[in-house]
Amino acid sequence: MKEQALETFRRIGNKFGEQVTTLNMGEVLFAQGRITDARGKYDEAMAVAQQLGDKRGIGYCLVDIAGVLTEQDRLDDARTAAEQSIEIRKEIHGEVQIAESRIRLAEILLEQGKPAEAEFLARSAADVFDKQNAFGDASLSYAVLGQALLAEGKTQEAQASANRGLKLSQASGDVWMHFESALAAARADEAAGKLSEARKELAPILAQTAKFGSTGYGLEARLLKGEIATKSGQFSAARAELTAVNSEAQFKDFRLIARKAAAELADLPR
Repeated sequence: MKEQALETFRRIGNKFGEQVTTLNMGEVLFAQGRITDARGKYDEAMAVAQQLGDKRGIGYCLVDIAGVLTEQDRLDDARTAAEQSIEIRKEIHGEVQIAESRIRLAEILLEQGKPAEAEFLARSAADVFDKQNAFGDASLSYAVLGQALLAEGKTQEAQASANRGLKLSQASGDVWMHFESALAAARADEAAGKLSEARKELAPILAQTAKFGSTGYGLEARLLKGEIATKSGQFSAARAELTAVNSEAQFKDFRLIARKAAAELADLPR
């Protein structure tokens, strides 16, 4: 359907329709785990947005490009793209869009080992989304906030934030936001030593990500499954899961997840 729409927009010379449809196609590919193909669509959409001088469209493209770069473990480049999206969105006074960019930047800062900065950005974004009753975006904000608090050693606060995000994601009905929030909640329980609860929370995520073909979330869930197995002393199971995650993540260009899996494997007892 989207391919047909794109052909129609190109045939009639509707550049705006072409840009939006191309970007949406990239987001579908990203959700499916085809991040290299997604980046190609984002670049196409960016070229059209720049041709039109559409700052709103450029902002959306930059946020999505930052997401691909993060998964590819190109964190400095991802941060630059996220920061650029914030600056261009400030020019058009898009408060909600700025908050979206701040969440992307918060995710990157977390991976760069800067949880305090990530916490500040996630809280500011959550405030905006709460005021707008934007349940899906708010759920993501609280999921990221929970991860930042977890990295700062604030386990109880992290659990509360992750659980709030989980409730909001259920209210939103957004399956992708639900994956984000459910993973954050499971990670918080794992950090609190509640391994049985974390394992129970993880089971439906693993099933759902397989059903929806969501490679990125599926790899994240399997990575956590391997980490839980390690903490449970099930080292053979952990090694098998983490080795499989590392291999698939490398093959599909999810280099950040591959690096994390490799680090977990290196820490396993010989």
